[in-house]
Amino acid sequence: MNTRSISLALLLIAASAQAQDYQSMMQSMEQAQAAASKPGDDKLTCEQLEGELVTVTQDPEFLAHLDAAGADAQKKQAAMEAAKGQIAMQTLRAALMVFVPGGAYPGMASAQSQAKASGMKGMADMKDRMAQAQQMAALMPMLMRGQRVVELAAAKSCEWAAGAGMSQ
Repeated sequence: MNTRSISLALLLIAASAQAQDYQSMMQSMEQAQAAASKPGDDKLTCEQLEGELVTVTQDPEFLAHLDAAGADAQKKQAAMEAAKGQIAMQTLRAALMVFVPGGAYPGMASAQSQAKASGMKGMADMKDRMAQAQQMAALMPMLMRGQRVVELAAAKSCEWAAGAGMSQ
């Protein structure tokens, strides 16, 4: 089995898993939206709504996800900064391949290995995004509840919602 066949098989498996994850996430979102409204929500005062929102945003699972997402964003930013030199080198190599007769030969093997590495990295990135989507599905009830509370607060013209730019 050649490299292209293996890559195609992996892509098909990943696409199938991604479709299943998407359906699962959509079901989670629908369930979370249904659970976001609680009986008596419309009778809550602005202070009670604010308390509800604080409860959602101070949940340990919610805070842990925010911390992890922030750390991941910093890691990705650092990787982008570190890659600037490599991008410059690849740009120069591409220019040489275009403008210098025979300049393509030295870069061909390197380009092939980089393409293979890039494909593998893409698969790993997709796996990471799928894991993040599953984590987000677990947080969906909290997020939907928070959104519902903010919408109610905006409808009641609560000062804290207006001060946060949430008024309608």
